Order: sequence, then C-alpha cells, then structure tokens
Amino acid sequence: MIKKIFVILSIPILLTGCTGYGEYIHVHDSDESSITVTEKISVDEQPDFPEESTMYYIDYDITENKTAEIDSDTEEIYEYIKNELLNFNHIIHFSRKVDEKIISDICDSLTVENPELYWITGYSLTSDGYSTEIEFNIINDFSVEELKEQSDLVEKNISEIILHIDSSWNDFDKIKYVHDYIIDNTVYDSIGADKIQQNEDGGFCSSAYGCLIEGKAVCQGYADAFKMIMDRIGIESGIASGITERGKHAWNYVKADGEYYWIDLTWDDPVTETGDDIRRYDYFMLNNEMFMKNRVADNPERLPLCQSMKLNYFVYNNLFIDTYSFEELCSKINNSDSDSISFMFSSLYEMNRCLSEIVDEGRIWEINRAVENSDHISYGTYEKMNVFTIDFK
Repeated sequence: MIKKIFVILSIPILLTGCTGYGEYIHVHDSDESSITVTEKISVDEQPDFPEESTMYYIDYDITENKTAEIDSDTEEIYEYIKNELLNFNHIIHFSRKVDEKIISDICDSLTVENPELYWITGYSLTSDGYSTEIEFNIINDFSVEELKEQSDLVEKNISEIILHIDSSWNDFDKIKYVHDYIIDNTVYDSIGADKIQQNEDGGFCSSAYGCLIEGKAVCQGYADAFKMIMDRIGIESGIASGITERGKHAWNYVKADGEYYWIDLTWDDPVTETGDDIRRYDYFMLNNEMFMKNRVADNPERLPLCQSMKLNYFVYNNLFIDTYSFEELCSKINNSDSDSISFMFSSLYEMNRCLSEIVDEGRIWEINRAVENSDHISYGTYEKMNVFTIDFK
C-alpha cells in the first residue's frame, strides 16, 4: 500500500511581531537650574499574532525552531537530504523505506540549521514499504533556476561583506561588524509582517534574502542573515525562538572566544515613531541573566548556556556600571569624545540611583561636558535593559 503524507511548514506565521522596543526621552536645557522634556520617542507597537494555520494531515511548524536530537543512524540521512536540497534537488528518493519519524526529526532541524533553505514551505512523503520519496514544496512555486539566482545574489552579498572583515580582527570585532552592517542596511518590514498576520504572502521578509538583498525583514530574516554570515566566517552560531511580551520572536546565539552569548539584531534596530534610523547595542552579546529578562525560549534544553558578559558591548567598552557612583560616571563622560554615550547598569535600581542624582538633584551640571554643551543636552532611558543614554548634540 502506498502511503502519502503531506506536511506544511508554516514558516512565516508567528515570527512577525519582533521589532525592538524602548522609550527615549529627549530633553533640552536653557536654564541650568532645570531640565525640560521636549520630545518623547517611542517604538511602534506591533500587532497581535494570528493563530497558527493547519493544513492536510500533519501540521508541521518550524517557527518554533525545534532542533531535534538526531542519532548517528539518522545523521547520514540528514546530510544526504541537506546536500540534495542545497543543490536545489527538491525531490529525493530512497530505495528503501525511511521511517516517517526520522524524516520529521530531520525536518525539525533542517531549516533552522540551514537558513539557505528558506524556500522550503512543506513536504510530501510517499512510501510503499520498499522505497520512500520526499518532495519538498517550493515557496511561491519558484523554479529551480529562480532559486539559484536568488541564492547567487545572497552569496555574492555575503562575500562582499566578508571582504571588509580583516582576518586580524578578534571575534568581538567580526561579530560587531556583521551586527552593524545588517542593522545599517536593513529596515524592519512592517508591511510584510502585516501581510503575514492577514495570512497573505509576506514575500521574503522572513529570509536572509529579504534582509540582505531587499533590505527589509522581520526577526527571522535578521536571524537567518546573521547565522549565514557567521557560518561563512567560521564562527559558531545558531537561531533560537520563543515568546516575548508581544508574541513570537527569533534571535541568535553565537560562540566567541570559547563562550556563548545571546544577540538580537532585530531589537537593536528599533522602529521609531519619527522614522529615525537607530542602531543600538542593548542586546549585543549578553548572558542568560540579562538577556532572558523579557523572553522565554522554546526548547531551552537544546540551546547553549550563555553565562559570560566579557564580550558584551558595554562591558567590552568600559560602559557597564555594576554599582553606580557619580565620580565614575562623570569620569567616563568627560573622557569620551562621542556625541552620544550609553551606559548599561547591572540593575534598574542602580540606573535609577544615577537618574535621581544627575537629573533630580541637578548634578548633571557638575559634569564638564554638560556645562560645555548646555545649549542642547538630551538623555534617554531604556528600562527593559537598564540602559541610560546622554546626547551632547
């Protein structure tokens, strides 16, 4: 008897409400005795999330980024299927029966570990007891030639990015360059996200193609692009997903100097009401304690334990404040030549101590740079990550 199973991969359904969020209060001062709020910039709210759709007999959703544990007996089949798909052979035949559960476990890992396979939307499995055939569905019914053209464009873009990465750079510098490049050249695709929410075609917004070629993506696209570039430069990384305050979300982990860190490019590229293009480092190389405050990961037992803060942006640049002191803050500000300086505090309590003293008590005017730039000083806070920013411009 021939048995045929259809499986739909609802890739872009849930990972859409994923822009970074925060609140930055900009202030002016023309009188050294007071600070007046003049503008409030907040990040756009994202819509509610649609329920996952189900089709055919088995619902298969890779948006949970389930990386199945694959035993040695299955690994050979996994590698064979992966290599065939990377060569755009979407119909794969086995001259023996392959267990349905093995195929399911492989597909749980396939697109998560290989974001190049964004074009897979589902598969059908046919077996007569003596042989097995898997036919993978292609997004938007693209031809193999069209998929190859898309792949060539992505690989060319990645090669150009890598050309600017000096081999003498350390892991921090390489990761920061890729982080900055993606954020500077990508905008959050709100239109694509809205279309997906309405169960319409969101285009390439959930893929590395959308991020690197079209310059617009949702969180899955940011995460896929980052992992693809990390793979090409030999830095271990992966994609995780989970629940945040606003629904499903995807982000990355990365291994640098022997330690694992969390990194979220989407939330470091916030969408603001003013449309200002902002690059942040609030979610750059964090440990579990700091990063997981506002999210819960799917399948945490399959994710690395991120314990280090050594390569965190603020720690690395001596901008992390464990215990607040006015003298330390004053010294860091006066010794910086940047027009905008951000600090991360170990807790909201420590950040509020800072705000109370320099704003409420007016000690900001004891800082030399504040006096020198008294015509225009602004500050902002992002309480979710205990980040305080002061601008002298």
